[in-house]
Amino acid sequence: MSFEEMLPFMQKMHPDFSNSELNEMYKACHGEGGMMSETNAVNVEGESKMNSF
Repeated sequence: MSFEEMLPFMQKMHPDFSNSELNEMYKACHGEGGMMSETNAVNVEGESKMNSF
């Protein structure tokens, strides 16, 4: 999903964050090398990184 598609959900979950802060969060999670980027989202066992916490 693009930042624009995610923005309403992110605003609902983080109402005190500015759009700029939300964009930085999105890039950290979904950008190149981010935790949820395609190349990093699933480990060898097929589990999402979010499930490893």
